[in-house]
Amino acid sequence: MLTWGLKIFTEGTFTYKKNSLNKALILYAITLILSTIFSASPSTSQEGIYTRFLSIYTYLTFIFLTFTVINFINTKKQLTTLITTSVITASVIASYGLINYAGYLKNIIKWSSDPTERAFSTIGHPIHLGIYLGINILLTIFLIKQTKTIKKNFFYILLTIETLTLYFTGSRSAVIAVIIVLLALLALHSRKNIKQNIGKYILGAFIISTILISAFIIFKEEITKTPLIERTIKTIQSTENGTQLDRISWWISGLEMTKDRPLLGWGVSTFGDIYNSYRRKDFKTPEKNGIANLITPQTPHNKYINILSTQGILGLITFLYLIYIAYKKKTNNTLYIKGAIAVFLIAVFTSFGVITTELLLFILLGLPFIKEKTKTINLNTITKYILALIIIAISTTSLTNTIKFTKAELLFKQAKETNNKELYKEAINLNKTYTYYITYASSIMQNERTLKDTEEAKEMYENAIKLNKWHPVTYYNKGITELDLYKLCLL
Repeated sequence: MLTWGLKIFTEGTFTYKKNSLNKALILYAITLILSTIFSASPSTSQEGIYTRFLSIYTYLTFIFLTFTVINFINTKKQLTTLITTSVITASVIASYGLINYAGYLKNIIKWSSDPTERAFSTIGHPIHLGIYLGINILLTIFLIKQTKTIKKNFFYILLTIETLTLYFTGSRSAVIAVIIVLLALLALHSRKNIKQNIGKYILGAFIISTILISAFIIFKEEITKTPLIERTIKTIQSTENGTQLDRISWWISGLEMTKDRPLLGWGVSTFGDIYNSYRRKDFKTPEKNGIANLITPQTPHNKYINILSTQGILGLITFLYLIYIAYKKKTNNTLYIKGAIAVFLIAVFTSFGVITTELLLFILLGLPFIKEKTKTINLNTITKYILALIIIAISTTSLTNTIKFTKAELLFKQAKETNNKELYKEAINLNKTYTYYITYASSIMQNERTLKDTEEAKEMYENAIKLNKWHPVTYYNKGITELDLYKLCLL
């Protein structure tokens, strides 16, 4: 953005590609801003959920990124370079995930989960790695279709690595999404020449089926122990035992939330804040002796219900309008790019997006429009200065805040590792509206059981409640500090 502002300042022109997606992006941005203004938890909408960070500013950055893709990628070579970069990056991430899953190099990074159970690599979660790889599998096929040189073999190798890792993530939503999209693309390709190639299709289907059936017969025990199959078997058994899937309960809660604030929802990224007011009591989960029943999900594990409950009907309509405009655009060589978008859209029916996958989605949405004609507006001196200064101001403010919040996060993580109260305070001073920092630091001080620390913990809990009144655990912990203070004063 800063470069764009400097370009406007030096050239005195505003250049952009006029297309229907620009209007759709603006409409979605307006909806997100309104949802944040009327948010039930403004601090969450502005900061995002801890570790997710999908705040209003993140979404506006995604929208600006789509605009940037449309206006600054102009040639087929640039398009191919962008997609190749994505695919190679995904393959490196996939390779590391495979190596970890095999039990090697797993201690280089301290993970909260065992990487030998399900592959998750540096993405941090197998479900999100699965969706990320699913998107890139379609982009890799795009490159294979575009390449006629020896590079095609290289992309086949990358495709194999991505597919293997996808399987070992155990991410059923991503695997199903990729299969559905590939079958749809096969149907589209075969529709025109089905009669000429019917023999090839039957032979291909027979060979693939034979390989899969033979592999299952020979390696039945090993295959049933892989995460994808093992998790599916457990889900079927749980359903047969009368256990309701947790996601279904979360979906129903999300729809109930929407009824009370239908137009703009409860605010961007606020599902986890509001959920406990709509928590259902009629479902049980078999995992970990029922502890999973107490989970407060940060999303309902369905992107569309999440949008409905947090951004309202207007949010869902404007988001789907973005998708409609992207698919409506008819351009050459974008079929597999639209297929990659479809993988995301299908997978998030039972999952949700994170920064990595949402970033890819918004980049891909802009690619069908890169060949639109460029329109140049000559700016007078005053307009040039004003527009350039606004863009530069936004850029520098964003950069400054990014550095500040990054420093706060580093201090907070260091504080967690060393249990240093002063570092917690420094992190909070850098980001005074982030309730997660405040409540976590409060709980550490509360555990010290000294009068000074307990008084400070009570004050911090009160501050957290002012910022976000929707967390039951904050009220509970504040009550505990009141009791602790009473006991300490009796001593």
